[in-house]
Amino acid sequence: MAIKDLLVCVDQTDDAVVRLRLAADLAIRHRSRLTALFAQEWTQGQLQRRKTAELGLVSSNQISMLDEGVAAEIEAVTARLQQILEQLTEEHGVAAELLSIAGTAANAVPQYARYADLCIVGQNEPEGPASINYTFSEQLLFVTGRAQRRSLPMLTRSSILGLFPVALVAAAIASIPRITQPRLWPSIVRGVR
Repeated sequence: MAIKDLLVCVDQTDDAVVRLRLAADLAIRHRSRLTALFAQEWTQGQLQRRKTAELGLVSSNQISMLDEGVAAEIEAVTARLQQILEQLTEEHGVAAELLSIAGTAANAVPQYARYADLCIVGQNEPEGPASINYTFSEQLLFVTGRAQRRSLPMLTRSSILGLFPVALVAAAIASIPRITQPRLWPSIVRGVR
């Protein structure tokens, strides 16, 4: 099974660099196109600072300065991830891009995962929509039908190679054809035919 398009979800944590390195290594090995998706959402720490500021009865100017500081932090992370991605893929000629989007990862990643052969997500998953009782990884696998690999923070090169076949098995399961004939559903419901 060829892996043509790889999607890696990155965020503001240090583990994002580990996922980016894993994805770049796989893209180089399989000559894949690599897309790093960075949803520009606030971390729990940043949200807590905002909440504390709001409850502390600070002025609107101070809250604006806090918001600008968080925006600057996000821009710095974006620039750092772009630089790391270029360093990892430039010498090997791998097509790679960093998509920095506004919005939450829980909403954006499943949309982009539809077009990837393999999706690499982190250990700390964003919360998905409340109406779907799946974890973020289950949503990617079952709802979008795409294989995904949860990266763990302390992986060595030898342990990465041991985890890769699991993703291939998940991709094979996800590629099993689904029922494509909607005209069969009414007969099942009515028990006729």
